[in-house]
Amino acid sequence: MKLRIQTPEKVILEQEIDGIHMATEAGELSIKDGHAPLFGVINFTHAEITAGDNINTYILRRGTVHMDSMKNKLDIIVAYAAPLTEQEHVTAKEYLDFIKEELKKGTSLSKFQLKYLEEEKFTLEKAVGEE
Repeated sequence: MKLRIQTPEKVILEQEIDGIHMATEAGELSIKDGHAPLFGVINFTHAEITAGDNINTYILRRGTVHMDSMKNKLDIIVAYAAPLTEQEHVTAKEYLDFIKEELKKGTSLSKFQLKYLEEEKFTLEKAVGEE
């Protein structure tokens, strides 16, 4: 199937894949070639993408996933996406702790940055069950 991961700024990844494993608001899921139609909301997830013998992991935050079974195409549109490296390994809980710390400091943040961090905090609290 064809996968496309896109942010507002650019296309992050576009390639043929065998499958992907990730989490949505509804829970964990695996999507493989020929999957039924699907729509889901992404808060924060590590997406494991399999293409042949290769498995690559991406961090995805705040967006949607849509499977078009007629075209065998998976579209992921998110606010943030990046390949995961060993040095960047961040869990939702670690990211939430970072945001809480930044909000405590708050001194050099613009109103826009504060609002963005508050929204990220809200989304991550839902993802890790800290509501």
